[in-house]
Amino acid sequence: MRHLEWNELAAYRARVRGCLLGGAIGDALGNPIEMKSMVTVEAQYGEKGITGLVPDRHGMVGTITDDTQMTLFTAEGWLRGYTRIMTDGGGTET
Repeated sequence: MRHLEWNELAAYRARVRGCLLGGAIGDALGNPIEMKSMVTVEAQYGEKGITGLVPDRHGMVGTITDDTQMTLFTAEGWLRGYTRIMTDGGGTET
């Protein structure tokens, strides 16, 4: 794996952060209606459904679920593995 130039690395990091943040926001939006049917969602929130952050069953707004936690654990595992390969010299050039 080649080393990225500074501007390439900055762009890559921004895309990764954007993906993780976008996933977490989507998870927080969907958390209050997780496992509910569309009929139930429409009855509770109207025909358009969820259009912004609303409280979940515990009254909390913007709470992520285990889905985001697992995504972050996976990303951390990937980062640790990548760091180990790059610092131990065990990686192969591609």
